[in-house]
Amino acid sequence: MKRLSYLSRRHFLAGIAALSTAAASPLAVAQTGAGKLRELKLGVFPIVDAAVLLLARDRGIFEKHGLKVTISTLSTASIVQSTMSGQVDVALNSLQHTASASAAGLPIGVVSGLSRWAKGSSGADPDGLIVRKGDVRSGADLNGKTIAVVALNSADELAARVTVDRFGGDAHSLKFTVLPPPAMKGAVQNGDVQAAVVHDPFYSSFMASGAFAAPFGNPNFLAFADLPRLVLIASRDYAKANADTMRALRAAVAEAIAYAESHPQDVPEALMKGFNTPEADAKASALPKLSAEVTVAQVAQVKKLFEDYSFAKGTVDPSALVLAP
Repeated sequence: MKRLSYLSRRHFLAGIAALSTAAASPLAVAQTGAGKLRELKLGVFPIVDAAVLLLARDRGIFEKHGLKVTISTLSTASIVQSTMSGQVDVALNSLQHTASASAAGLPIGVVSGLSRWAKGSSGADPDGLIVRKGDVRSGADLNGKTIAVVALNSADELAARVTVDRFGGDAHSLKFTVLPPPAMKGAVQNGDVQAAVVHDPFYSSFMASGAFAAPFGNPNFLAFADLPRLVLIASRDYAKANADTMRALRAAVAEAIAYAESHPQDVPEALMKGFNTPEADAKASALPKLSAEVTVAQVAQVKKLFEDYSFAKGTVDPSALVLAP
């Protein structure tokens, strides 16, 4: 399939400058004759990274770029299905989970990056593989055990396998079950699962309780160091038919990232308002490194891990997966 064509860097930057000059208010694009706002249905799930998208909506950044974005909250397990069915036009997903879906034959791709598997400017860790304190000291202690993740065939599952393997365990012996993040705390405490891969806005507060340990640190940082973390995905047909909207979306995401980085105090409010996140959890949350870039070379590194761990049923095609420049 042919790659989408995009504006040159010079024209892209000129266009952004023109929009910035015209946008005296959130609705300036529509009011100055640039045309009707393009409607976009965006699916997200409760994770600290999504605060960037909530801020883009609440601070008028999407509208500034000509977009009328409706955000709905989805379960992580339904993200790909919701995108392919048209329930949403674009959705937040991990690059690794998207690659798994693409390898299985689904015509899906990445239209923008959002974050990386690396610590953000605060220096705090936004994720970890948690266990009951004192239960686990090596990867071998988890052999044959069950680990909770938010979705199967996801970044969390692959990262847990890589991490247990590198700390002396047997990655192939692991079992995985899907749980919503709020339920992971009790499941680990009660021994229903022996570990869980948890992300903010939950990880920091779980660890602050003193009941848990993260003996291997952040498994995703270990497995995917500085590779794309969460991305925005769409069906290839939708992205091709709506190339102008995808360009506007990428520009809006880039601006929202800059806003979130310069206004970190707004992130907790966005989480509380958008996801009803408890105030303590929202304020304890840490943003990871943010980046709108996703490259074919980065996806090729994910493909190599898939091959090393026989993780995907099919083959990942990096060039087909990346629909953004």
